[in-house]
Amino acid sequence: MRSWSSAFFADAKSKKGNDLAIAPSLYSLSNKMDNALLAVRDITHKYIVVERKRVIINFLIIIQVHGMLKDFRIKHCNCLENVLCNIILNENENEGLLFVDSWKFRYRKQEKYLRDKFSIYLNDFSDLYLEAYDYYGIRIGQTIDCADISEDKIKDIFKTNKYVAMKIKAYECPWLAFLHEIHGEHMILVMDYNEEGAFCSDNSEKRFFLSYEFIIHKVTQIVLFHYGCSQKYNFSDIKHKIVNDLSLKVESDKDMENIKSFADEFENVVAIDEEIEMCELITAPLIKKISLVGFSRVNYSKAIKYVYQDDLNTLIKLESIFETLETNARNWQLVNKLLTKYNESKDIENLRQIKTNICDIAESERSIAYDLHAILQTSL
Repeated sequence: MRSWSSAFFADAKSKKGNDLAIAPSLYSLSNKMDNALLAVRDITHKYIVVERKRVIINFLIIIQVHGMLKDFRIKHCNCLENVLCNIILNENENEGLLFVDSWKFRYRKQEKYLRDKFSIYLNDFSDLYLEAYDYYGIRIGQTIDCADISEDKIKDIFKTNKYVAMKIKAYECPWLAFLHEIHGEHMILVMDYNEEGAFCSDNSEKRFFLSYEFIIHKVTQIVLFHYGCSQKYNFSDIKHKIVNDLSLKVESDKDMENIKSFADEFENVVAIDEEIEMCELITAPLIKKISLVGFSRVNYSKAIKYVYQDDLNTLIKLESIFETLETNARNWQLVNKLLTKYNESKDIENLRQIKTNICDIAESERSIAYDLHAILQTSL
């Protein structure tokens, strides 16, 4: 029997070619709807239905597909970023500005478990929500507690609101089996709905159908997002903000020191073993969070490319920096592979290599910050 970590990475590699067969006919239909009403009669669709804590195959006659949103496959993001990016792209905007402030590494030594000691965003994601509002006018209009909510109420919410997200405990998501011991909240976006339930999307690259019964019993909150209007941002102001942020990064060196402090954690073999042995799956969120650190470097490159899209000379100068950031993103994924090897073999050399790799990343990012700041400051 494969260990959870071997399965995790094997599944990740094969996911693209073996994605869940969820309403395959609806994929092609959704691409053609462009938010228009579409009636489909007497078509039997086979898809995965999430019903309480089990996943079953079901057949359903689809009478009407409402075509609420276009479904964009967003890679390299967390669940909230996925929701916000889909909203932005459905408004025909570029999502790049959402990641202008994503090149960070926060570290909190006082937390007990390693998975809680580091992050990109603040714990409540208030900084990410602020970016969404400042640059795109996206805000939360209402949060609805799902205690004692009725099916009719849910349908009315879907009918009268364009952007509907739902919060659910990660351990209640059968399509995220490797998180079934984790009590953190997961956010999903409603892409479409019918009389039986909702077609949803998250950052897992799977699309799934939730029955109204599942929503009533398992979803904790429904979040209504409003896209008031696109902010008429000034790229000159954004460029100055980027340079100022880089100045602070270079002067304080805090992010790089945080990364090195994180690397030192892998010297504490007892604590690492305790975290792993507490539950076989407990390192899954650690692996996910390390992946998100790597993804944030790719997303930051995306933001810089978007802001400087009309400055070809600067983009040419930045090519090597973008390549190095992408290399660092891959090196963060290498940390995950080494952690997986340690989980299986308990070879201390894996932990030593993890520390070395993370320290190398810190030095590389320190160099990138200096070079990027110099180039962008000159371009102002």
